[in-house]
Amino acid sequence: MINHITALTPLLKDHAAFKFDKRAAVSAVVYVDDNPNAIPEVFYMKRAENPEDRWAGQIGFPGGKKEGNESDLETAERETLEEVGFDPNVDGSFWGALNSVEARKGGSRLGFGIYPFLYRVSQKPQIIPDPAEVADTYWVPLDVILDPSNDTDKTIQHNGMNIDLPGIQFPEGNILWGLTYKITYDLVMRIEQTGYLEHLRKITGNSKLGTEHLREYLGR
Repeated sequence: MINHITALTPLLKDHAAFKFDKRAAVSAVVYVDDNPNAIPEVFYMKRAENPEDRWAGQIGFPGGKKEGNESDLETAERETLEEVGFDPNVDGSFWGALNSVEARKGGSRLGFGIYPFLYRVSQKPQIIPDPAEVADTYWVPLDVILDPSNDTDKTIQHNGMNIDLPGIQFPEGNILWGLTYKITYDLVMRIEQTGYLEHLRKITGNSKLGTEHLREYLGR
């Protein structure tokens, strides 16, 4: 993917940044090896079980709520350091911003925005998870995300009704869904614009890799 980095960078300048008074920020970290045939990997964490965390047990990116006068970018980097023990702008480099999304739980809007920032690392940093916040961490190869055989649904209840939301089954058995799915969708759609997916199909031998099977959430 190293040859497509330059092509992806300008695509990150055009992003939606909806304005919310209450804000949180997350770090989407991508491991990109110098070997052009190495498959990029995206970093995710599984949140620890905690009755005070509305997203407990879910797969997500490291991040959290803004504190004081810090910028959204500073929030993402501080929270990543606190939760998984590395600073994405020290162990890696800032790549750009993705579209902001409105936080929801069970289909209901929560009234604050989440601002995702993208980083790349050429070496995987040491992960030191905070056990109070993190149950596990994963580096997920890009072809897993783009393989339609990993498509699944996550059923939630909203206003007394069952609603099926799009999800991706990870090898460990966890399901990527919800806001993190939406942010991941934004990321891979931008990667597709660089032409990288054609190369990925060749090096994996999987002609079915793509974005057509992914389903975009309605709303922002």
